[in-house]
Amino acid sequence: MLQRIFISTGIILLAAFLRLWQIGSAPSALNYDEALNGLISAQILNGEHPGLLALQDSREPLHFYLTAISLSMLGNTPGALRLPYVICSFALVGAVGILARELFCQKVGWLTAILCTCTVWPMYLGRYGTRSVVFALTIAMALYFTVRASRGRNLWVWVIAGLCFGVSHYTYTVNLFVVPAIILIVLGMLVWYRNEVSDNWRGILVLISITVLVA
Repeated sequence: MLQRIFISTGIILLAAFLRLWQIGSAPSALNYDEALNGLISAQILNGEHPGLLALQDSREPLHFYLTAISLSMLGNTPGALRLPYVICSFALVGAVGILARELFCQKVGWLTAILCTCTVWPMYLGRYGTRSVVFALTIAMALYFTVRASRGRNLWVWVIAGLCFGVSHYTYTVNLFVVPAIILIVLGMLVWYRNEVSDNWRGILVLISITVLVA
C-alpha cells in the first residue's frame, strides 16, 4: 500500500510540474490555435452561446467553452488560455494509467502513466493549448469504462462509456472515426470473441445508441 501511494504520488507531482511550470510564458507567444480559442471564447463570454460552432476550418465546440470558463475565472492571459488543456493533459496521465491497469496489471498501469507523463506529445499538446488532447482524454475514459462495464456487466457503466464516446465528437476532427471503429471492433469480436458479445450484447447496444445520440 505504501509503495503504491509513493509511486502514484510521484507520477502525479512529476506530471503536474512538467505541465504547469511557467505555463503563462512558455511557449513565449500565442500560436494560431490559441489565439482563435481566445477570440471565440471571448464571444461566448459576451453572450453568444450556439449549440454548435461552425468556423471556416470546422472546429468542434467543447474546447471553446472550456477556455471560456478559464478566462472568466483567471482573466485574459496566456496561462488562462492554456490551463484547460494542461488539466486535460494531466488527467490523461491518470486515465491511461487506470486503463492499462484494468487491462493488464498495476505495474503496467504505472509504466503507462510514466510514459504519458514524460514523453513529448502528451505533454506538448497540453502546453500548446490544442483541442486534440481533449479528444485523447475522452477516448481514454471511454475505453476504461467500456472495459469496466464488460467485466462487471453494469448497464450504467455502459451508459457512461457511451457518453464519453459521444462527447468525443465535440473535441477534435478524428472523432469521425469513433463510431466506425466501435462497429469494426464489435464485428471482430463476433468472429473471435463471440461469447463476450453474447454476454454483453445489451450493454454494447446501449453504448452504441448513447454514442450516436450524443454525437
